[in-house]
Amino acid sequence: MSRPHTHVRGPRNPPSVTRPTLPTSSHDCTSLQGPPTLPSSIPRLGQRLLIDSAAPLNIVRDRSAFQSYMSDRKVIRCLNGTIFEAIGYGSVLLHVTAMKEEHSLRLSMCYHVPSARHHILSVASLLNSDMQVILAHRSPRIILPLKARQAQPSLPKYYPLSREKTHFFLKCRFTLTPTVPLPPHNDRNPQSFTLTATSH
Repeated sequence: MSRPHTHVRGPRNPPSVTRPTLPTSSHDCTSLQGPPTLPSSIPRLGQRLLIDSAAPLNIVRDRSAFQSYMSDRKVIRCLNGTIFEAIGYGSVLLHVTAMKEEHSLRLSMCYHVPSARHHILSVASLLNSDMQVILAHRSPRIILPLKARQAQPSLPKYYPLSREKTHFFLKCRFTLTPTVPLPPHNDRNPQSFTLTATSH
């Protein structure tokens, strides 16, 4: 008999996420109990993002990953009590492989947290972008919005996720380019936390 899986979709503010039935671990970064930590076997800086249901915002630890950037200190409080101190924000361009083709995925708002142990893709930001997140033992994935796929038929239906024990990751390749400055950010602007996807 197959195990239950989690199908995460709306409401948007705040999102309600039900974890799948997985082995318990003190290193569960998406658990709503305790601060996130990772086993030493998981690289601190790699070409992937941790799918996190506790983080309200996207987090990238590498300054060179940003295409646009604005220095600005911000305290980010997660649902599990973890606190991150960001020193800037900007946009990040990723390349994700789906259906044997590489597609571009732009995160229009990411926060720069050098002290973070890993890059984080917030479930809240995905839900706010009308995406769906399925965390399952088989075929975990991020489903793109139907409207986006209708407007751009070359887009895949979903981005596959990888799984390590109780952690889910989006494997990607960062586009490293010279950054340009951004204007000051208004936290009340919901459009600042959107994801857009284009294929190429």
